[in-house]
Amino acid sequence: MTSVKTSEPVFFAGTFATGDTVSHRFSIINEGKEDLAIDTVTTSCDCIKSSWKRKGTIPGDTAFLTVSFIVSPSDIGEQVKTALVSANVANAFIPFRIRYFVRNNIK
Repeated sequence: MTSVKTSEPVFFAGTFATGDTVSHRFSIINEGKEDLAIDTVTTSCDCIKSSWKRKGTIPGDTAFLTVSFIVSPSDIGEQVKTALVSANVANAFIPFRIRYFVRNNIK
């Protein structure tokens, strides 16, 4: 097991319209003494795509998780999308959230 630090577990992405793409790259700093191994990323909906480095991240180095999705017509108002990173850390999961606001496109 190793220990990690995240600089921004919750990211406010801004205001969007239906059909816009939201994307953010989260950092995971390996502060432990073993390589960080990300096993899987589970998301709050199937609409979220995620990517990360498949190899271990050595102590002192940084791993990156990129999440992206297209804003759905049903996403009006304040919204939150979640990604749970499963890794070799003490609490097993590292949570990340993207908060965003969707304006109503109806004129």
